[in-house]
Amino acid sequence: MSIESYEKGTIKVVWLDENINKIHSKMFESEAEAENYAQPKKDYLIFKLIKQKDMNEFSWEILPYGRYSIYKKLAMKYKKFKLGFLKLLLK
Repeated sequence: MSIESYEKGTIKVVWLDENINKIHSKMFESEAEAENYAQPKKDYLIFKLIKQKDMNEFSWEILPYGRYSIYKKLAMKYKKFKLGFLKLLLK
């Protein structure tokens, strides 16, 4: 059995729907294709593959589409304040 390999530069769209316990994703060969597909979904991020190892370790760059600015702000606040930030959000 052969395992398909993703090449550096592969684009992935990840989105949420009504069920927040699940995420969905789809791979593309270009940012334009990915953005066109993702826009109707509203709650999405687009990633670009920068490294993969043996099809079980992946590194992705988050591209500036979809909910990128919200994700970036939340991640920066979390990184700065850790649990204090989460406690503030959960109040």
